[in-house]
Amino acid sequence: MNAVFDVVCCWETFGLGSDADQRRLLKRIAREWLAPNGSVLLEVYNPIRPARDAGTEQRLAPLKGVPGSVEMIERCHFDPDHCRWIDEWEPTAAPENALAQTIRCYTPADFLLLLEGTGLTLKHIEVEGQVLDVRANTITTSGALMQAWCYLVQLASER
Repeated sequence: MNAVFDVVCCWETFGLGSDADQRRLLKRIAREWLAPNGSVLLEVYNPIRPARDAGTEQRLAPLKGVPGSVEMIERCHFDPDHCRWIDEWEPTAAPENALAQTIRCYTPADFLLLLEGTGLTLKHIEVEGQVLDVRANTITTSGALMQAWCYLVQLASER
């Protein structure tokens, strides 16, 4: 018997891997981890900000009070074909130690499509405390989502 939870939280990891990997994770949460009437709180990366910031670079000072922290150059890239944010980190004193990470980003509409067949349904979606009504038949050209790196969703089991 697996342990089940009233709340399952996932921060800064959703989007690692393929769409199939994300569906597999969501199905597993619904089947194995989530108690009846439980909730999933999930941070989802938004493609708008990395797409807008693609090609930018910033120099970051070492973090105060963090042993081993060094000055870094952070570069933002975006793959529009696969809707992936590529975040590159290069230590200024050791460029050979540069690393990059990539994560799949989802618009709220794409996230709703991803949910199909997972056993989970959307209960709530917000960005920086502002509720988004993604099921409304309206057009939006501004707001917090246009500036945000991510948004928060609350999901519930369909069972």
